[in-house]
Amino acid sequence: MTINDKDLDGEEKGVNGRSITVLHGGNAKKDLPNVQSADPIEPEQRESKSTISLEDIKEVVSTPSSPADTPDPNTVIQHQRDITFADELPRPSGGERYSTSIYHQADTDKHIEFLENQRNPRDKGTLRIPGPREYDRGVTPEIVPEHENESSSAERRRKSVDRGITSNVDIYLAHVHPSGNGIENLHGKVDSSHIFGIKFRKTAWKHGQTTPTLAPSSSLARPRSRSGTTGSLKASVTRDNESAPYLSWQPTIGRNSTFFGLTEEQRDELGGIEYRSLKTLTVLLVSYYISFHFLGIIVFLPWILRTNTWGSIVDADGQSRVWWGIFTPASMLNDVGFTLTPDSMISFQLAVVPLLLGAFLIVIGNTGFPCMLRFIIWSIWKMVPSKSGYWEELKFLLDHPRRCFTLLFPEAATWWLFWILVFFNGVDLLFFIVLDLNDSTVTSINPVGFRVLDGLFQAVSTRTAGLSVVDLANLHPAIQVSYLVMMYVSVFPIAISVRRTNVYEEKSLGIYASSGEENEDEKEPSYVGAHLRRQLSFDLWYLFLGLFVVAIAEAGRIEDPSQPDFSLFGNKIALVAAALLANSSVQAIVLNTSDSISIRNAASTIAYDMMKYYTGNLTGNSANLGLLPSPYYWWESGAMFGAMVDYWYYTGDTSYNEVVAQAILSQASPTSDFMMPVQHFDLGNDDQVFWALTAMSAAEYNFPNPSSLSWVELAANVFDDMSGRWNTTQCNGGLKWQIFPSNAGYDYKSSIANGGFFQLAARLARYTGNQTYVAWAEKTWNWVTAIGLVSDMTFNVYDGSGDLQNCTSVDLLQWSYNNAIFIYGSAMIANISGESSVWRNQTSDFLLKGQTVFFSPFSNATDVMFEAECERTYNCDTDQFSFKAYLSRWYYATAKVIPELKGPVLKLMRTTALAAAQSCSGGSDGRTCGTAWWTSGWDGTMGVGQQMSALEAIQGLLLDTTGSPGTAASLGDGSITAKKQSGVK
Repeated sequence: MTINDKDLDGEEKGVNGRSITVLHGGNAKKDLPNVQSADPIEPEQRESKSTISLEDIKEVVSTPSSPADTPDPNTVIQHQRDITFADELPRPSGGERYSTSIYHQADTDKHIEFLENQRNPRDKGTLRIPGPREYDRGVTPEIVPEHENESSSAERRRKSVDRGITSNVDIYLAHVHPSGNGIENLHGKVDSSHIFGIKFRKTAWKHGQTTPTLAPSSSLARPRSRSGTTGSLKASVTRDNESAPYLSWQPTIGRNSTFFGLTEEQRDELGGIEYRSLKTLTVLLVSYYISFHFLGIIVFLPWILRTNTWGSIVDADGQSRVWWGIFTPASMLNDVGFTLTPDSMISFQLAVVPLLLGAFLIVIGNTGFPCMLRFIIWSIWKMVPSKSGYWEELKFLLDHPRRCFTLLFPEAATWWLFWILVFFNGVDLLFFIVLDLNDSTVTSINPVGFRVLDGLFQAVSTRTAGLSVVDLANLHPAIQVSYLVMMYVSVFPIAISVRRTNVYEEKSLGIYASSGEENEDEKEPSYVGAHLRRQLSFDLWYLFLGLFVVAIAEAGRIEDPSQPDFSLFGNKIALVAAALLANSSVQAIVLNTSDSISIRNAASTIAYDMMKYYTGNLTGNSANLGLLPSPYYWWESGAMFGAMVDYWYYTGDTSYNEVVAQAILSQASPTSDFMMPVQHFDLGNDDQVFWALTAMSAAEYNFPNPSSLSWVELAANVFDDMSGRWNTTQCNGGLKWQIFPSNAGYDYKSSIANGGFFQLAARLARYTGNQTYVAWAEKTWNWVTAIGLVSDMTFNVYDGSGDLQNCTSVDLLQWSYNNAIFIYGSAMIANISGESSVWRNQTSDFLLKGQTVFFSPFSNATDVMFEAECERTYNCDTDQFSFKAYLSRWYYATAKVIPELKGPVLKLMRTTALAAAQSCSGGSDGRTCGTAWWTSGWDGTMGVGQQMSALEAIQGLLLDTTGSPGTAASLGDGSITAKKQSGVK
């Protein structure tokens, strides 16, 4: 049971069924009548008394069970307790009732005095209730005088810790005495979880505990700020009634005008004052807009009509003076930037009235609007009668501005915004005066006071209004840079103020809560500080700084008309180039997709780093020959060596040929079909076929083979094995994912296993010309489309289906290597079927589907490849890190055999290759490749899969430098002709 959970039936029973009455108004011993002579309290009298329930704390104040439990009367008590509990009176015997009244009826004047003090306390200090950790250290409730500084408050808290606390009840049943003389007992019934509107944290007292432990209250959880004592009091303690005179109760107000612990009635009352304040604000906003327009017209119009010096300028431009007097101030206030004179405001650079008032209108119409609006509200609040309706509404707007209007900020935020505007405009004015000391554009403005006026107008105008009082092109180059920067940051002050004072959606707008909530003394950075640090992390600011310094140092050459090539824009380009050059030490993989040498160099670097993962060729490590170390599975070793076969094919680099051939042949197995007995538990149909496809690439590319066993024989042997496993028991055909029943996944028919078999059959058909392979390819295609693993309408390729359910449902995950393995198989069948083949259309459809699903993860990463199922959520596993390698590998290969698809493929792959190259900028060597190519730079991941994917994406750009995959006829390979072929089963 908690303090807030009242027991209405037992509320007045007190301890052991006896009522508890809190005495009020002085010393309890003095006011308490003789208990032996008083009349007994009747039940109806007791019901009329004001009582307090101690049901929730009776564990603490229960009657001592033995003399040893009785408090020592000689104990020094720092706080005089004016509360007498029922169990502290003499215990009656048996069923005897109390023979005395322990309650002294307070007179009406005391009631009135108490209630009046609740409404209008004479003591203007604030009752500070310590936090849980402060309370555990012995800090007591205290009255904090107004305007107390932080050092005084800290000293006060230190002394409070030294004093300690002896009474638990004093903390919870406390009230500031009207005279300010200390803590007075409450009179009457009290909800012990609220004192004067302060909602306390619920207690978690334990029996025998001297000091209660305070449980954290979620309703009061809030981020802490650096505002010190005053700010923390505002968020944790009820303010006096001068802070909320528009409410009939004392609210607990947290950060950004958050009201805690409201009842339905209080919500209604709060909504009422808020609605009234919004109505008043509506009138003020309309009046603001209209009145400042009229102010500008009232000043500008008579001035232009009566001053012929300036009026003649308007006349000479063929404009009406009246219209100029109306249009110009409106343009300034609304920051439109238009004028009726063709040279903006240059003709008026010596006119004090339009420049001075115009600068004011420009500021209050844009960045200074929140400051001016609050100043107007504050001024009117000071002038209207105190405690009137308007006074309350204006006060509410001042106290809780962001509950009412987006661009109305609290006092501190408004001052912050004001001084930021002063700083920005002051910096621009200073640069205008100092940097143009020798510039005729400025020095021609005399007297000097007009230069200051023009500089001020130009500073406030450039950032928002766009009006010019001088020719900006003739100003010092550094001034132009400073104006450029100021225009870029013009929205920052207001944007930051809006976000740091947001009321309703703090987290969505990036308000920073304290990460050290459990440490009271920890200071978290403000939103402004966090924003500044985040901005300073961008290279753009250092480019701006460099450009500003160059503009100052090289101003003479930039302004020299005899050196037209040395311009401010040219220096900007040079700075960007220098920054990129400096960054090249970090991004070691530099790629030019139009330069074959650049492509080869990039591929060479990545291939070298990938092969460092392979140690099976090292002396003394023959047991791991052809194998990658853990955590890489056997199949990925075969896939990696397939990438190295591709590397030789595209680049012509023979450095790794011997190692690669040795590794492939080491896994060929005694039966020459990649059925390695040692890999029994990792051997699935997809694992075996990846090694077979590597051997198939070696055959088609005529990769050097030191063995008498040809590459194509290895691939054909795997085909024979797989065709013999075609399973019609379940699902009317298809290949299981795993080969052996003991392996997990044996009851699953996967797209990668069947797609691998489909591609292998298609490639063998093209290589050998044997129609048996074509028949198997078509049979496999018909089965996967009938089951639904591949949609012949949408060309989605799904992951697989369980054969225990007879493949009646399909796992709808789409992996890139499934799309890739089917597109290249279709391309091979299309290549041997003729120009009008339906397979060519299907190949094109696979490419379009792949472009839709596996490219362009975000709008700013168009044509960048990604793994759709896991990459954006950063949950790809070791296998999946390599899947993009096969998409790149077989897209390039498809473009080789279907020439009309080369354009669409290269469009995707050029962008992808650049993205992959820029991701190769991590690790200790500064060139390790990552997974998420759509991010800026390395994403922190590394491994064989990441290196292989980047390698395949880049080296395939050299497809125009190589010939098409060979066939047995074109290569003179007769090794397969004598081999018996499998028939269709």
